[in-house]
Formats: sequence, structure tokens, C-alpha cells
Amino acid sequence: MKNVLSAAVVLLIVGAGAAFGLLWSGAYNVAADEPHNPAVHRLLEIGRERSVAVRTAALQVPDLGSAELVHQGAGNYAAMCAGCHLRPGMGDTELRRGLYPQPPELSARQGSTPARDFWIIKHGLKASAMPAWGLSMDDEAIWGMVAFLRWLPGRSPADYEVAVAASSGHSHNHYHEEGEEGTFQVRESWIRDKNMVVFQMPRDANSAWIEHNLSQLRYFRSLSLRAKLEAVQGMEDVVRRFRQNES
Repeated sequence: MKNVLSAAVVLLIVGAGAAFGLLWSGAYNVAADEPHNPAVHRLLEIGRERSVAVRTAALQVPDLGSAELVHQGAGNYAAMCAGCHLRPGMGDTELRRGLYPQPPELSARQGSTPARDFWIIKHGLKASAMPAWGLSMDDEAIWGMVAFLRWLPGRSPADYEVAVAASSGHSHNHYHEEGEEGTFQVRESWIRDKNMVVFQMPRDANSAWIEHNLSQLRYFRSLSLRAKLEAVQGMEDVVRRFRQNES
């Protein structure tokens, strides 16, 4: 028995040394345009799925059948997810082609669970380009995206555009950012003010109009804290002048 344990320790040390030597040599190619070999890919896949499963075992899934929740998720998906995960009828994007592992096409996906989707959207996945949206979205907004993902598979491009048009656009209650001024909370509802002609949804809005305005929302979220403040203040001035002209 003692000899068996000794042999196991030796093998463990040799294996660890070999693994360290491989890593230190740089022989393993980490480039995104060269996939993992099948054994490494499978090990990473198992580790990912087990990690998520353990952390979602006790997660309580709310009712996801609300049309309002689906519509909220549709706007956020169009603004934050379609570039990587695509939308019905959409061809591959330049960004998606360059990612490894390649993001799944969610309109054709099957087999995931609401709890798994929620956890991945909220916490992200290391070394996969999947962000942790929970750093800027509250749980209600994330469940809206989960509800939309349950609705999405099998839908037509027209179905998708109708759902996005019926949404509030890119909206998840509040955006929190730390800056030298401290924690500032920017309410994004100002973008959807019905008196803001620039962002008012026309009845004949087409997909090009929707994409243009979603790009404006994405740009807003990319701004610094000070630029966000200036943008909000500038838009408030526009609204004030518009209301004065109307009265």
C-alpha cells in the first residue's frame, strides 16, 4: 500500500511538472483563431457546466410568461446581445466571427434552462467574451432578458422586429458608475420621454430606424460619467425649449 501511495505521489509531481513545463514553454497556442484540442475543449465545457449547475441549484425562477417582461428583454437584447448572439434572419457579424468560443446563436438554441441563462447573463463567463451584465443591470431586467430568450427560438425576423418595437429600448432601470464625484445614478428613462421628438417611436418605424436609435443608446452607455451628465443636461434643455414652443 505504501508503495502504491509513493508511486501516486511521484506521478502527481511528474504530471504537475510536465503541465508547468508546457505552460512555461508557450507551446500551447492561446490564439482565438486556433480552437482548443477536443480534450481541452471538453474539460473546459464540463467545468463550466458543473460550475453553473452548482451555483444555480437553489435559484428561484419567477414567472416568465408576462408580455411586459418579454418586451423589456427584447429591447435590451437588441441593444446588448444581437451583435454577438444574432437575431432571427441575421447573418454572421464581424465581431462574432472573431470570437472563440463563438457565442451561440440564441434564436436557434435549445436545451438551456432559465436559471442557467440568468446566472450566465448576470455573472458572465471567464475567457469567453461574455460580460457580467449584473454589474450594470438589476435582477428584474436580467429576468426580462431570460423571458425573451424563452420566447425567441423559432421566431421570424418580423416577429423579432415587432417585439423590439414594442419594447422600451435599452432600459434596465438604473446605471451605476463610480467616479471622482462619487456614485452617480443616471436614469435612462429620459431617452424614452414621449416629448423628445428625436427618440419618439413613429408608427411606421422600420428596422433601420430602430437600429439607428439603439446605436444611439449604446453610444450613451459608452460615455464617461461626466459626458453622461452633460448629455442628460443637454437633452433636458432641448425638451424644455420644445415644451416652451408647444405652449
